[in-house]
This record gives sequence, structure tokens and C-alpha cells, in this order.
Amino acid sequence: CFTISELYNICRKEESTVKKFAIIGGSFNPVTKAHVEIGQIAARELPGWQILYIPAPDRFLTSWKSMEKKEILSGKKRLLLLEKAVKPHGFLCEDCEVFGKTSARTYDTMQYLRDRYGQETELVYVCGTDKLSELSTWYNPEGIFTLSKILVIPRDGDEPEKMIEEIPFLSERRDRILVSHEPRIYPDFSATKVRDSLKSGDGKWREFVPDEIVSDLEKISASEQDTSIV
Repeated sequence: CFTISELYNICRKEESTVKKFAIIGGSFNPVTKAHVEIGQIAARELPGWQILYIPAPDRFLTSWKSMEKKEILSGKKRLLLLEKAVKPHGFLCEDCEVFGKTSARTYDTMQYLRDRYGQETELVYVCGTDKLSELSTWYNPEGIFTLSKILVIPRDGDEPEKMIEEIPFLSERRDRILVSHEPRIYPDFSATKVRDSLKSGDGKWREFVPDEIVSDLEKISASEQDTSIV
């Protein structure tokens, strides 16, 4: 992936051009083929937009996701693995949450991006149906919809349109929500499955992650200092 300085230079090349970021947030503990696929779908749904992955800080994983520290790759390692996985596709990464440049609340991260790259910056928040159902409970959800549109990439069997109709907060903002109908190839390739496979030693995790990070995960799982995550 590009370094933050490279990302900044890319965005500054043409001062008159409005920046357009499709944001994909998550723990990426570690990144899987499903995470990369979401970026690929978003790129097809939003031609010309820059796909921007933003990994969450360690404290998010221990608090919100209730993970034990031994289950978590450090933010720096998650970021480096993510960069290797998405760079071949031309996607970008942002380290603002991992390194505490923002509170890591979605609204604050969006405002950080606008402050950094210009208040005219256009944003689309990319998420699954599960996150869509929770948006109204997040910090400043009205602000999130003010700063961005939402692109929903559902799994097979999900019914995002029905959900939007049934949740007043979403139905009132229907014009700000885009729904992808592109089929998913790797919807069940979760990071949990990768961690479980690493722990069991069955080797199945290799089919769940991008080829670019296989050797890195092998080294991490074999190193004494990181045996706790497997």
C-alpha cells in the first residue's frame, strides 16, 4: 500500500480536483480475501473513487469486540499486512486510527479526512448489512450521513432494502444509501476462521487470506513472541 506521505501527495496532485474516498473500516485481524473483495466491489460500484482502508486501533478490538489481547495482532502489524494485501489492486490505507490521530469513532475519522484533504472531500462509507442496522446507535449518526453516503455490500440472503424500509432512521435517509447487488465470492472468509485455523494448525487459513500475506503470517505464527495469537 502507499505510505501516508505518498497518499497525501496523490491527493494533492491536482488542487482543483475534489477528492473522493470510499472508506472501508474494520479490525482486519488479519485481512482476508473477503476484505479485499469488498474493495473490489466498491471500486466497480464507484468508478473513479479511491478505495481507502482504515484499520481500527487495538483498544477497539479489546473493548467493542471484546477480544483478549492474545487474540490481536498489533495495529502496526495489521496495517502492514493490509497494505501488502490491497496495494496490488491500487487501493490505499490510512493509519489515523491505528496511531491515534483520531478518536476512531466513524464520524470523527470522516472529519479528520476532510480536515486533512479538504472540506470539499467526498466520502462514501462502505459497510455490510450488519453495520447498516447499527448506524443509528453510533456516535453522531446524523453527522455521518451529512459527511458521507453509505454503500452497502450485503452477503447472500441479506435484505438491506427491507431493513432500510423498516428502520425509520434509514428510510428517512434513503437517498444517501446505495446498495450493491453484485454477488460475493468470499463472504464467509472471516478473520475469525483464520485465527482458529492458525490455532489448530490445520493450515486451512491459507485459502482464506490473500497470497501476498501468507509468508508473513507463517512467520508471525512461528515466531515465539507472537505465539499468543495462534
